[in-house]
Amino acid sequence: METDRIRVYPASREQMESSILAEKDDELRKAYGEMLDGCLAHPDQWDWYAMWMIEKTDTVRLRKTVWLARLC
Repeated sequence: METDRIRVYPASREQMESSILAEKDDELRKAYGEMLDGCLAHPDQWDWYAMWMIEKTDTVRLRKTVWLARLC
């Protein structure tokens, strides 16, 4: 989904792996790992298992900032 201000999309495998490695909280790391496992086991249902990324687009400064959406 994309609007003039944001873009929302399911995270890629690389984005999810990076988030798992960076996560300090054991419970969240476990949950994110389970989400990635679901993505890999059911690639046809990736959107249902994946983390979702929210990109804010700043057209004035032409820069993007990425936040991890914890939509569980």
